[in-house]
Amino acid sequence: MSREILHPEIAKYHSKLSKTRRIELRDRIKKKVGEISEKIQKGIEEEKESMDGKNVFHPNANAQRAHSQMLVRLQRTMQPNQIQELVLREMIRDDGRDLTDAEIENLEVRFGKMFQGTAFGNILEVKKEESLSPRVSLIQELEKRGVSVEDVLSGEGEEEGQEEIEKTISQLKDR
Repeated sequence: MSREILHPEIAKYHSKLSKTRRIELRDRIKKKVGEISEKIQKGIEEEKESMDGKNVFHPNANAQRAHSQMLVRLQRTMQPNQIQELVLREMIRDDGRDLTDAEIENLEVRFGKMFQGTAFGNILEVKKEESLSPRVSLIQELEKRGVSVEDVLSGEGEEEGQEEIEKTISQLKDR
């Protein structure tokens, strides 16, 4: 069996995946295969019920016909290269999307301690009951006001710049 070649952009993306992203790819392919097979199985079950309702064949014959139809549909649908390409396209799309609140909270727990000891650390204390969303809006507001977030995170910058940062942060906290 010859292996189909992925679209060049997708093949390039695939070749640059890290080990953890390859594991994620494998898991997402498994999930996609499960979703496809469940969808096919539900459709076949509905068709079997319809066949049974018409009383043309015995229910056992309808079950065998439905089973055969399911196998054919699975064989036609489960093309490994197509599923891999579909999942890779989803991963590419996901790389540029906005995170959900649950994903932000997960990141907060995993990476919140990175900001300890910086000028920005006071804002980004990890609190289980608090969402990161308000703090993300603080970062966005700082960027709108022309304050370099990199300077805030590193604690570097000119003295007057640090004063502006502290002033902006206190104004935003008071909201």
